[in-house]
Amino acid sequence: MKKFNLKPFAVIIIFLTGLAIISGSMGKRVLLSMDKNPHKDDIADSEARGLALYESNCTRCHGSSGTGDGPEAETIGKRPPNLISYINRRKVNSLVYTTIYGKGKFMPAFQSTLSNDQIWDIGNYIVSLKPKAQ
Repeated sequence: MKKFNLKPFAVIIIFLTGLAIISGSMGKRVLLSMDKNPHKDDIADSEARGLALYESNCTRCHGSSGTGDGPEAETIGKRPPNLISYINRRKVNSLVYTTIYGKGKFMPAFQSTLSNDQIWDIGNYIVSLKPKAQ
C-alpha cells in the first residue's frame, strides 16, 4: 500500500496561515486608522503635531496653505488637489485613507513611513486649514 505524503499539504497550509496572519494585521491597521478619530479629545495637540508632519511630508506638493501650490506641484505631472476644497466634500477619514494608501502614481502611500497616529494628526491638521464659518 502506497503512503500518502502530507508534506505538500502542510506547506500549503502553513503558507496560507501566514498569509492570513499578514493580511489580518494589515486589515487591522486599516480598521484602526479608518474607524474613529483617535485624537478627537485632543484635537488642538493633534493639529499641532500634524502641522510639523504636514510641513515635512506634504508641503512640497500641496503647499503650506493646502491649495496644491507647493514648489514641486508643477513638476510631478499632475497638480495636487486643493485640500481645502477636498475637505469641504469629504470627511477626515477619506484623507486618512488616501494618506495611508496613496492615490495613483502621483500621491505616494505613507503607511510604511508614518504611524496611524501621525496620519490622523496630518488629517486633523488639514481639516484645521478650512476657514471657520462666521
